[in-house]
Amino acid sequence: MNTEQPYFSLLLPTKNRAAIVATAIESALAQSFTDFELVIVDNDDSTATASVVKNYDDPRIRYFRTGNLNMVENWEFGRRQTLGKYFTVLEDKIAFYPDALKNIEATINRDNADVVVWKVDISQHTPQACAVVSPRASTVILDDYVNGRPNVWDLLPRIINSCISRSLMNKITASFPSGNFFNHHSPDIVAAFAQLNFADSVCYSSTPLSRVTSAASNGLAMRINKGKDLDYFVTGKKNKTEGFVSLVKIKNPFIIQNFIYNDYLETQKLLGGRLARFHMSDEAYSKICLHDTYQTLVMGGSVGRELQDIFGFMWCNLNPIKQIRLWFWWLRIVFRKLGPILEHSS
Repeated sequence: MNTEQPYFSLLLPTKNRAAIVATAIESALAQSFTDFELVIVDNDDSTATASVVKNYDDPRIRYFRTGNLNMVENWEFGRRQTLGKYFTVLEDKIAFYPDALKNIEATINRDNADVVVWKVDISQHTPQACAVVSPRASTVILDDYVNGRPNVWDLLPRIINSCISRSLMNKITASFPSGNFFNHHSPDIVAAFAQLNFADSVCYSSTPLSRVTSAASNGLAMRINKGKDLDYFVTGKKNKTEGFVSLVKIKNPFIIQNFIYNDYLETQKLLGGRLARFHMSDEAYSKICLHDTYQTLVMGGSVGRELQDIFGFMWCNLNPIKQIRLWFWWLRIVFRKLGPILEHSS
């Protein structure tokens, strides 16, 4: 490994997930491409993760103990410790396939790419030896996002499914008033919007290069617990939901897509540029919020207040035909998923 500047920096931020972090670490150490550093930032409330990390004696690992930071602060602290030419976040619930970095490096060299995005498996599979990569225009991805097209989540360069060149990351960091790369409440999503603002295109691998190893999710916890887990997003504020919905029209922070769109609007407001050309219609906004309530229902959460808030917005901003169309669409997807379950339980 190049000890002065590794090719890749893998940032592994973690909090209270000692039971699963070893899988992520081992997937990094098993890479066929070896010129990387693994920076672990441990935001635990205990020493459990530290005990796991002690089991690995590898000079590529650099470990930092933080604690009492929110998600954005922890990620940004870790990013500032990295040295590599290219940067990515390896979540504690994600594992790389053995040739992931090799395929990413090949794409960078072939296409002179600043941003490489890859598909993430939600279950184990046997990865292909060579990634199938194609260019995707940033304007197309942004158009997909503001129109609520479901395919966009594979394409957004969220750092947990993408890597970025140090030069582009520095340019983005200098553009934010905070001087940070990770900002607002959803650091991965804001990073994606910022990259799409400055990079004309990304290279997308439809071949999965990593997989999800655990169902643990901060977003899921927030959906179900309705604010009990907000400390991971915000610390040191009396009103924990302050800022989550400052710019959106539906003032409910427990609709996850709602506060993600708020982060988009915050980023658009700060950076302007390409983002200023893309706005979500009231109909598309209503649809992504409705779909979010469907996801919460599937996960066993309650959505009474959320539906009330969405209905109030639709009543004031959409004509009756659009309202009826959206409600029938929502009922159809809900009963398609939950109908058989309810029928079986009765």
